[in-house]
Amino acid sequence: MIRERVEAWQYGPVVRSVYDAFKGYGKYPITKQASTGFSKETEKEEIKKDADPETIQILDGMRDCYRERSGLQLSKLTHEKDSPWDKTLSAAGSPGSFGVVIEKGEIERHYEERIRKNFQKPD
Repeated sequence: MIRERVEAWQYGPVVRSVYDAFKGYGKYPITKQASTGFSKETEKEEIKKDADPETIQILDGMRDCYRERSGLQLSKLTHEKDSPWDKTLSAAGSPGSFGVVIEKGEIERHYEERIRKNFQKPD
């Protein structure tokens, strides 16, 4: 679902365009949709929600699962030992590294395993 690269920053994983779109909100609620930058009319063009129904269902489920968590709680999840962020920064050799790319395969493996563990049928 994410076409852009995910970077390991000091305080967690970042998709730079998402960071740039929302960094002005700081700790306050986000009140507008992201934009793609400037359109021909020099006004920001809003990103449309045109994903397929299955993708929308997955994203809505994720939102429902995580919406009540604070920023600190969400940050803690991304900083877990052996998370893609942790492994990438460890391999880079510096916890202060900035912009090191987290490999998509690493992200996929990590979350596929989490899904298997969380939805495993009891014996």
